[in-house]
Amino acid sequence: MGEATTRQQAAFDELITAVLARFASGTAAEVESHVQTSLREIAEFVGVDYAFVVRASEDLSHWSAAYEWCSPNARSQSANYQNIPMGTFDWNERVLLAGEVLLINRLEDMPQEATDTRRRLESLGFKSTLQVPTRGPGGRISGCIALSSLVREMAWVQADVARLRLVGDAIATAIERARVEEKLRQSEARFRATFEQAPVGIVNVAPDGRLLRANQRFCELLGYSYQEVLGRPYADFTHADDLRATAALYDNLLAGRDSIRSLEKRYLRKDGQVIWGNLTLSLLLDDRSEPQFVVAVIEDITARKQAEETFDAVPDLIYVADCHQRVVRANLATARRLGVRREEVLGRFCGEIIRDDTGNPELPSHKQLAADGRPHEFETHGSGLDGDFLVSCTPLHDAQGRLTGTVHVARDVTELRRSEAALRRAHDQLSQRRALVAAASLDGVWEWEASSEQVQYSERFAELLGYGAAEVPHTLDFFRSILHPDDAKTLWTAVDRHLEQSAPYDVECRLRTKTGDYRWFRTRGQAQRDTEGRPTWMAGSLQDIHQQKTAEEDLRKALRDVQELTQQLRAENVYLQEEITNSLGFDEIVGESDVLRRVLTQVEHVAGTGASVLLLGETGTGKELLARALHERSSRKQRSLVKVNLAALPSSLIESELFGHVKGAFTGAISDKLGRFQLADGGTLFLDEIGELDPELQTKLLRVLQEGEFERIGSGETIRVDVRLVAATNRDLHRAMEQGNFRRDLYYRLAVFPIEVPPLRLRRDDIPLLTWHFIGKKQGRLGKAIQHIPADVMRALTEYDWPGNIRELENVVERAMILSSGATLSLPDPLKPLVRSTPTPTTAREEIGRDRILAALQASRWKIKGAGNAAERLGLQPSTLRYRMKVLGIRRPD
Repeated sequence: MGEATTRQQAAFDELITAVLARFASGTAAEVESHVQTSLREIAEFVGVDYAFVVRASEDLSHWSAAYEWCSPNARSQSANYQNIPMGTFDWNERVLLAGEVLLINRLEDMPQEATDTRRRLESLGFKSTLQVPTRGPGGRISGCIALSSLVREMAWVQADVARLRLVGDAIATAIERARVEEKLRQSEARFRATFEQAPVGIVNVAPDGRLLRANQRFCELLGYSYQEVLGRPYADFTHADDLRATAALYDNLLAGRDSIRSLEKRYLRKDGQVIWGNLTLSLLLDDRSEPQFVVAVIEDITARKQAEETFDAVPDLIYVADCHQRVVRANLATARRLGVRREEVLGRFCGEIIRDDTGNPELPSHKQLAADGRPHEFETHGSGLDGDFLVSCTPLHDAQGRLTGTVHVARDVTELRRSEAALRRAHDQLSQRRALVAAASLDGVWEWEASSEQVQYSERFAELLGYGAAEVPHTLDFFRSILHPDDAKTLWTAVDRHLEQSAPYDVECRLRTKTGDYRWFRTRGQAQRDTEGRPTWMAGSLQDIHQQKTAEEDLRKALRDVQELTQQLRAENVYLQEEITNSLGFDEIVGESDVLRRVLTQVEHVAGTGASVLLLGETGTGKELLARALHERSSRKQRSLVKVNLAALPSSLIESELFGHVKGAFTGAISDKLGRFQLADGGTLFLDEIGELDPELQTKLLRVLQEGEFERIGSGETIRVDVRLVAATNRDLHRAMEQGNFRRDLYYRLAVFPIEVPPLRLRRDDIPLLTWHFIGKKQGRLGKAIQHIPADVMRALTEYDWPGNIRELENVVERAMILSSGATLSLPDPLKPLVRSTPTPTTAREEIGRDRILAALQASRWKIKGAGNAAERLGLQPSTLRYRMKVLGIRRPD
């Protein structure tokens, strides 16, 4: 048993030795790690559950658990023991602060006065505890090292106490050393920060004048980098004129004749500029009291020096007085005006600088100026300086608001006052002359004063408006009240522009006279401005131009009447230029089908002749395009192609539209009008929807076609024209003739060369071309870029019957483009496909011959219209069937 205890004690001694060696060789950065490791090793060796290092504050006012180790089955207590006020655990603390060890093997052995400590230990579950005080610098108690057991009672011995005391002192010493080193680092960091970030330049200069160290501000002041200034003598940066004074300052400091000296000197920057600096030197000695280096502090005073130069450059007298009204500073102008040196001005009373011998009782004395503490300004005559002065006195106060002195600025205004007197005399003379001119002028004269807003109106001004001079108030509101509302904006805009930009102000306006009538006047004005360009006064004239304006208005009215008539005639004569389309010839006729080629071939054949052409076809098949193509391929293409849509005009206006009328021919005929026949003279007249023409007008139209002449409505004059007629209709004119609604002779005059325009259902091969044509035509306006048409969409477009023909196709394509979200065309609504139970019209048209037509006519008993007619059997329009019968020479037997 004794041998085991001896081995255990030896092992404990080795552990303690290792711990002490650890703290002896460790750095400040390793203290925290060493403390935690040492607590764990000691606690595990002894067999306790807790190990603490407790630190007391420097003033012993509170304490905290600085370090803690606890076993896995124990709960940390460190957070509960931070900044505990001293005296919370009275008996426990008194024992430790007395430097005694607190050794408790069993809680029952604690004395009576330790009742509170016992309860606290019991609440924590401690069975035993050992607390050894630690000492800091000077042997002062700095805390303790504590070991506590939760599981069993310990048998602490004095050897353990001695070992723990060594460990505690080593930990306390290491912690104190780390704290001191940290403070030293912080102090050095603060010194470096202060040195580098100081608002003034700081350099360390060796006794031989070399720069040993410089902060950032010094380098910035001179424009050098740190490497460029290091090791160079201070003389390299000193102005030549200040080298001797600077050297004397350094020599006196090194010789011990001065401790701290200052000097205002000039420095040379790297860029060649000169700056002013206030140099302050202090000497730093080494341990042997020998000069180590000189600390030089340089404050940039360039701005102050420049201000002083400006202060002396001001021509006004400027002097500063103290609270007793004695001059403490004065500029060169003050000394020169007094005829003395600057030093002789200092110490004088303010009243001695500018003396007023006029005895003016209203001038405040200098004592009064300083006493009330308010700025003052007054004008006086300085008898000693022989001149008039405008003097301003401004008080100076300290931070507590107490008067410390005054600043006086005296400006010599002698010449200014003489000039003002001369100007007043000239102004009076000018006013007299202006009054004479106004009295003799035929125009009214007015004057406006900007500061008072008053307006002076001459007697002639009042007379022009029908007033007496006494009846006109001298206000701008009077002028506003008589100004015509429609002219107010123009006039005031011109006035504002003149006041802001000096633009000429010359405006014609209407003013209300005393009788209430408005008359035209011309008003002009010119503003006078101060030295800063602001208008201070304005004068102008008022001229009566009413008769001139009335004559001008009458002339303009007559000119307008002539221009309106000329424009009307010109518009009527150039009608064709407004009707020329964007595309000529066949450019907009899109298609390659055989049926379309046959139609275009017919156009080519008949275009060069003068024969009348009748275009037959359903609505929307492009009859107007064919009419344009006919015109452009004829010898008349240099003249007008005039269009008339007879279905779009009321029947009462068709005759006037075709033949024209003279002024007064009927109600509403306020001027002569040219008819479309007269406009188309030498050109082509396209009559669309000819089937809608009233029978009475058919007779007049027939006359024009037969004789080439007509009369305008309301006129007996016969007008001859040379017009080629192209007519178009979607109606069955044969049926109209049978019903008596269309003249046969007119039909044969129109149908010299009939051309049947095929419907779109007979041009299915052209539908893809037309679709892409409309896409290219509209995508720029619609903001779309269609690049693909699916096969099912194109099939739907091709198979649809298209009762509205090309116009309907164009509308469907446009609507589909609007509703398509991408580059692919999609149909918004399904199209009803063509029923394929019978042959397509195209096939029928291509295969129909004379025999088939005769067979269909015989089967339908020669019925061309009505139920079961031959045209329906053949899949043709009745008009188409009649045309083919005429071409093939087929006639109904008698």
